[in-house]
Parts: sequence; structure tokens; C-alpha cells
Amino acid sequence: MKILLGKYIIQWTRSINGAPFGQWKTLDIPKESTASLETDDGNKVEAKDDWGKTVDSYTEPGTSTLAFELFKKKGLALPFKDTDGVITQEYAFRVISALDSAAPGFQIDRASISAKRTWGKEDSYRVAYTATALEPATGAMVKDLGIDLETSALEFNATAGTNTIVIENSNGSITIAIPDTDTWLTASVSDSILTVNAAANTATTERTSEIVLTDGTGFTASVVVNQEAAAETPQVATPVLTRGTDDEINQVTITTATDGASIYYTTDGSTPTAQSTPYTDAITISGSSTIKAIAIKAGFTDSEVATQTFEEQQ
Repeated sequence: MKILLGKYIIQWTRSINGAPFGQWKTLDIPKESTASLETDDGNKVEAKDDWGKTVDSYTEPGTSTLAFELFKKKGLALPFKDTDGVITQEYAFRVISALDSAAPGFQIDRASISAKRTWGKEDSYRVAYTATALEPATGAMVKDLGIDLETSALEFNATAGTNTIVIENSNGSITIAIPDTDTWLTASVSDSILTVNAAANTATTERTSEIVLTDGTGFTASVVVNQEAAAETPQVATPVLTRGTDDEINQVTITTATDGASIYYTTDGSTPTAQSTPYTDAITISGSSTIKAIAIKAGFTDSEVATQTFEEQQ
């Protein structure tokens, strides 16, 4: 299968012991429609017995070839020195999009190169290079570049929790960056699994952060993390103090609209708490009485304090 590379950047460096060595350099733009990657499936080898039945089989590694043509520009040396088309040193290549640095690319850690010169009136002097991928120190002969994630977003509810993402492709060790202000979030990578931990959110607003992963080839990927806001704690309704009528004119009843809430009150001007007198029956007014009341219920915020002054009537 042959793939034309179009608007891609080709970078190169020396390959030592089957791995890239040194700083990556960028080649001149190849001649139009000459940059390509061609891959061939490996041959399937079968072992058969006398009856013609297959008892074992394996597939030999396929071949991958990166090809491109460069113009020989006046006063500039070619990137690869050859002798009659033979280049003795091994090189590494990587190909990335010229339009989108985050787009997938590929890398060849080890390759042998041959060169073929062409002179033509129309195209002037150019050299066609063929780089054949060789067995690298580690991994595939043609490695996909970029970080591929199972998903790029995680959702947490307000409680503390853990989520994981499968890293489907990356090259080299991965570093993790989280904004310093987002101390509620931690992350780690092990065996191609990104594990993200979020602390409980006690605020009544949701929060968002971004985790940036960078692999050994400098490619990055981001994971957006959203966490729900904590549920707002309901508040107990403020107690209502009501004076009686007729024979109960000097009686005060206290109610709250919140079912199951307990009411506590004081008559000495102090602020009521759960340790104050519990309200169980109407309060009798004697002289001038200032009644303060609060309503309390488990799982709710205490009510506001209701305050009212009553004068005894004869």
C-alpha cells in the first residue's frame, strides 16, 4: 500500500544502535507528489505435514519504505552524503503534518537510505531518496506518532472519585501537567493507563481543569476534567411566632414550615441554639417578653432566628 504524504514535514536525525540520536532536523520541502510511505505485508510461511495439513505458520515482517525527492539548490549541500547512490550511515525519520502539529504522524527509528540523481531541464537537479525501515531497538519499524486516548474528557460527581483512560498510542515516557491551582486533581500513568483522582467538591459551583500529557517525542494530548457542584444544603424555614386570641391572648405558639424540624427558644434575649429550651407547647407571656426561636433539622442548615417582643395583656 502506497500513501502520498502531501503537506507533511519530514524530519531526520542519525540512528545509533537502532534508535534516533541527536537533534531532529527538517528537510527542505520535497518535490510535489514525491513524498510517500509504501508498506508491504509480510509473507506468510506455513509448515505442512505429508498429508498437506498446516501444522504451523508465521508471517514474516513486512517492509516499509519512505520515499521523497529533493531539489539540489545552488550553494547548499544535500542532507545525506552518498557515494554513487550508496549511503553507509543509518538514519531515523519522522513525518508530521505541516498544517496541524497535533495530527497523527509516524516515525522510523532506523532506516537505510539510497539515493538516485536526476537531471532534467524542467526540474533541474534533484535527488530521489529511498529510506527502507530496519528493525529498531524497540517497538515497531513504523511507529505512530501522537498520543491517542480512549476519551478526551472525564466527568466526576461531587464526591471524591477515580476515573481511568486507556492510552491507545504513545512513544516514550509520558509527563503530566496539571495547573498548580487545581490541587483537587491528581493523575498518574502506568501500563498505558491514565488514572485521575478528584477530591470531593464541597463548593456549590462546578469546577473544570485540563490535564496535558506529553510523550517522549514531544507530542501532547489533553484531557478535560469536569466535576459537579456539591448539592446546596436546604435551610429550615424560619419559625413563625403567633399570639393567641381571646382567652389565649397571652399565649404564643411557634411553628415552622419544615416538616420534622425541632424548635428551640429563649426568653432572656440570648440567641437560641440546640441547647436552648425545646418548644413543646404554647409559651405564656408574663410582663414584657422577647422570644427568640430557631428551627433545626439534621441534614439541613439551621433556620434564621425569629425574634419578637410581646406585652402581657390584662
